[in-house]
Amino acid sequence: MFADEASIAGYAKDFVYQLNAGGILGGVGNDLFDPSGVTTRAAAAKVLSILLNY
Repeated sequence: MFADEASIAGYAKDFVYQLNAGGILGGVGNDLFDPSGVTTRAAAAKVLSILLNY
C-alpha cells in the first residue's frame, strides 16, 4: 500500500493499514508513509479531531 512499507515496524503494520483504511492516517504523499518522519501539528490535530468525533 505504501512504497516505503518495509520501513514500517512489523508490530505497527496492521494498525497503520487499519487507520489508513478508516481514513485516519493517509501518509505524507507520493505513496509514502514516512514512519521515521516528524508529525506536524496539523496532522496531529487532524487525527485527534477524527478520533474525538468518531
